[in-house]
Amino acid sequence: SYHLARRFDTVMVEEYGRPYCEVRPALSLELPDFEAIAWGQATWEDDAAHAANRVLICDTELHTTATWSDLVIGMRPAWLTDAARARHYDLVMLLHHDDTPWVDDGTRVLSGRREEHTRRLREELDAAGRTYHEIGGTFADRERQAETLVAALIGV
Repeated sequence: SYHLARRFDTVMVEEYGRPYCEVRPALSLELPDFEAIAWGQATWEDDAAHAANRVLICDTELHTTATWSDLVIGMRPAWLTDAARARHYDLVMLLHHDDTPWVDDGTRVLSGRREEHTRRLREELDAAGRTYHEIGGTFADRERQAETLVAALIGV
């Protein structure tokens, strides 16, 4: 995400849940935490859109928050599915877990459920009727694929 923002001279929205989980460990989250994370993510995106140069790069979005909630606590806030579907994105990229190592950075959890999370994300995007591009391979492969898609989107 940082690479894309630098490449296209624009701003990037980080994952709201990451700093949130530096204070409250991910596996201790409860339903109100996921509501706060979803609200924070959407707010960060909306605020950053005003400073974007042709494109806003988002590290994650509400479909991901919803599926993460499903995985961690077995449910999601009732309003989150509709909120995720109501947001507009011109380009959605689903990154495969294959070919990239899981890195324990202190906030990541559920290393053994990466394949399940990818599957749930795909199902979530399909159910929402989202058009998306699946990206895989090494980190360098992913960067190239993402860069090509963004360049095509903004016509450069």
